Amino acid sequence: MTRSLDDVNEKINSAFCPQRVTAFNPFFEYIKSVAFPWFGNLEVVRKEGNDSNKIFSSMEELIVDCESGYLDSTDVKLALQKAINGILELVGEFFRSSTDAQAVITSHKFQDEITADMQKILMQNKDLVNL
Repeated sequence: MTRSLDDVNEKINSAFCPQRVTAFNPFFEYIKSVAFPWFGNLEVVRKEGNDSNKIFSSMEELIVDCESGYLDSTDVKLALQKAINGILELVGEFFRSSTDAQAVITSHKFQDEITADMQKILMQNKDLVNL
């Protein structure tokens, strides 16, 4: 909610996604656990020169195309970026338009600051006891 689209894109772009490997691949876990439940499908907009775009309606269909080499790992990364950013945009819009939601974010940030301060105090006290 507080991350920019560029931050998300950078993290996804820098992550390792091996070609033709779907088992134990975090990209496919995110797609299965986040993108498909949210959207009901996954739209893959392919790089120029890589045939046409495709909408996948099941994980099985996506896995077959990836393992066969029909889809490039870059195509998978771009599809996940688009899905995650789409979700974050909707959630972000909700938080920007709701004062109640903004209050929740503010209270969590304040609580995090208090927790960090308490940890510093505890560490300082521990250091004083060990003198």
